[in-house]
Amino acid sequence: MRKDLDYAFESRAAWNRPVFRPGFHLSTEEQSNPTEPGPKKEIPGEIVPVPEGPPAVGKECIQWRVGRRVLSRFVDTASIRTKQLNDREPIVVAGNHPPFAEQRTVSIPSALDYVGRTTNEFFVWFGDLGIFAWKVLRAALTPPYEWRELIRQLDEVGSMSLPLVAAAGAAIGVVISMEARYSLSRFGAKSMFPTTLVYSVIQVMGPIMTGLIVSGRVGAGIGAELASMKVTEQIDAIEASAINPYRLLAATRILACILMLPLLTLAADASGLLMGWFAQALVEPLSFHQFIASGFKGATFNDFLPPTFKTAVYGLIIGLIACFQGMRTRGGAEGVGRAATNSVVLASLFVILADVVLVKFILVVFP
Repeated sequence: MRKDLDYAFESRAAWNRPVFRPGFHLSTEEQSNPTEPGPKKEIPGEIVPVPEGPPAVGKECIQWRVGRRVLSRFVDTASIRTKQLNDREPIVVAGNHPPFAEQRTVSIPSALDYVGRTTNEFFVWFGDLGIFAWKVLRAALTPPYEWRELIRQLDEVGSMSLPLVAAAGAAIGVVISMEARYSLSRFGAKSMFPTTLVYSVIQVMGPIMTGLIVSGRVGAGIGAELASMKVTEQIDAIEASAINPYRLLAATRILACILMLPLLTLAADASGLLMGWFAQALVEPLSFHQFIASGFKGATFNDFLPPTFKTAVYGLIIGLIACFQGMRTRGGAEGVGRAATNSVVLASLFVILADVVLVKFILVVFP
């Protein structure tokens, strides 16, 4: 045992690190003078005692010093895990004998473990989202219906987002007008300017731009609102009042997003076309009637209705993800901010991914 004591205190580098020594512990007096001969006594309250004798099979005795105290305990060998290597936390190293300082190792999680854990969290998140969507659908189809809350959300999502959407649409129209005029002039196709602007705004830029604008404003608002209600236990109070929170809070917001996204897209398209024509008229005289007649010449409903109504899918994605992130929030004020951020990021990402799928679907179904 004397050799073990000499080893335990020969290096200050191992001062706060654990040492494996089976079957004994130190008193405070022995800690202060580990090499002093004479009888040793224990001071109650200073030591965590361990059973005498060798540890059982599969057990290890861990002892480490914290200040003037030596703590001891038996743990399962299989449960020994490594911790951060610093002076405040002891490092647990598995072994039957006290290893030398230079032999101590810290296991680092492998890349395969990280990938597996991330993949598992990914599928768990999608599973929770599917369960949430089913609860919302079942609540939305079951009376009583929350018409008053639905109307309030239609106003919140629609009229409050209209100025932002119209301003963004106008900016897109001006940019496309300037770029298209320059590009078409190089190839001698200036007569195609109205058609290029109309198809670019209505089929491409209008829907996706509206979806991103609404996901930024409405997604963050819904996520933060429901998250604050969750952390302050307002949702629990609603449920305790025999009111289904999925019907009152989630279904109304999701339905409002689905209904208002196509209308907001029409407003963005109209604003973009108007400002695109205005930017062109400032450079070259062009009547608005001639611009509309040339732009929509030969166009059919299949060219404009599918791109407009695909934004209803964007609304479903925005409302569902924002409500889901808000109603599963944990962690107080920090959780509220995290829910708002995740709502915007995930909604915008899934809107872009959905646009890829929907464009291909429209090209196949409406050739």
